[in-house]
Amino acid sequence: MSGQAPRAITLEHMKRISIAAISLLAVAHVQAEDVELDRWLRHMRVGLPVALCAEGTAIRTCFAVAARQCEQGVAAAARSCIADMRAELPSRVQLPEQGKKLGADLGECTANAYVAAFQSKYVASDACMAARSEVVRAEGERK
Repeated sequence: MSGQAPRAITLEHMKRISIAAISLLAVAHVQAEDVELDRWLRHMRVGLPVALCAEGTAIRTCFAVAARQCEQGVAAAARSCIADMRAELPSRVQLPEQGKKLGADLGECTANAYVAAFQSKYVASDACMAARSEVVRAEGERK
C-alpha cells in the first residue's frame, strides 16, 4: 500500500469518528436543555479537537501528526466549518437531540476539511487499520 488511503474510505472513516466524538461530547448534557448557540459552539470548539486527537484515536493513529498539530488542524477545520454553517445554525440549540444532529453535521464537515488538509500525512499501517476497526465495532455496540 502506498501510504495514502483512497479518499472515499478515509473520508467515510473520519465521518464515523467525528460522529462518535460528537456523541461523546453530547453525553455531558444528559438532560434536555436549550442553550445559546455561542455557548454550544464554544463547547464544540474546545471539545472536538481534544476528542478527535486523543492518543490512540484513529485520527492520531492514521495520520502522522503530533497531538498539538492534530488539535490545531481539527480546530482550524472546525472554525472554517462553523463559519460556513453559521448562517444556517439556530440561535439556540436544544440538547441533546438537536445538539447531536448539528454536532454530526459539524463533525462531518470538520473531518472532511481535516482529511483534505492532512491527506499527505495518512499512514496505512496495521495500527491504523486496528483503530479503524475499533471505531466500527464501537458504533455497532451503540446501535
